[in-house]
Amino acid sequence: MGGNALAGFRECLDKDLIHSIVSKFGKSGGRISSAPVIYGSNFKPILDFTKFPVYSKSAPINRVILRDALADPVYDAGKLQYNKEFERYEIIQDKGRELVRVWFKDGSSDTGDILIGADGSHSRINKQLGLDNIRPLKTHTNLVLKTDLPTSRYLKMTPELHQTPVLTFADNKSMYFCAYLPERRPDEGEQSKPEVDFDDTLSSCMFGLFVPTNTVPEGLATMPAEQQWEFCRSSVKDWAPQL
Repeated sequence: MGGNALAGFRECLDKDLIHSIVSKFGKSGGRISSAPVIYGSNFKPILDFTKFPVYSKSAPINRVILRDALADPVYDAGKLQYNKEFERYEIIQDKGRELVRVWFKDGSSDTGDILIGADGSHSRINKQLGLDNIRPLKTHTNLVLKTDLPTSRYLKMTPELHQTPVLTFADNKSMYFCAYLPERRPDEGEQSKPEVDFDDTLSSCMFGLFVPTNTVPEGLATMPAEQQWEFCRSSVKDWAPQL
């Protein structure tokens, strides 16, 4: 999350809620805000966006933690409903005003001033609008994984992977890696200094690999995890071992 998100928070949220969200931001190389670094397949840096003052830097945060924090005040106000599936919307007139009415799969509806469609790449709102601007890429397949990042795994990683998000482009493929390392809160009961300064009960990492579709074995999505990982490893076997 970057500066624009924080500006929106300051306009809409109280200080306590903003503090609770910001306290969950992850750190990269000891900094809250960072930017990606592009490496070659030999693990030599090509372009370091952290060196550009005008590049918009951002901080990682767990999306579930952020969603719950933003949803809490809406829920407390009795304005949040779960288990509703969007089906369609229509624009209606009400005393000279335009309102939007949303219909759900169970036949219920709701009416408001504005409808925000945040329903992803298979957006029904996008389809109803007729934008047709979300097209699947048939030439490449994107593999994405998010997993916990315990201290034991963190300590075995290449230090550069701790410091910034990493991007690599080579051989008609691309790879992305980002670690989420929320700040550790001091525990008065601790007798010794912990090995790391982040909270490894919440830390996680995200890995993405973008490969030509014609190299992906049929049925990869249903294969055991070890076979899927073996495909990922083989796809970058000629890249530097740090990657």
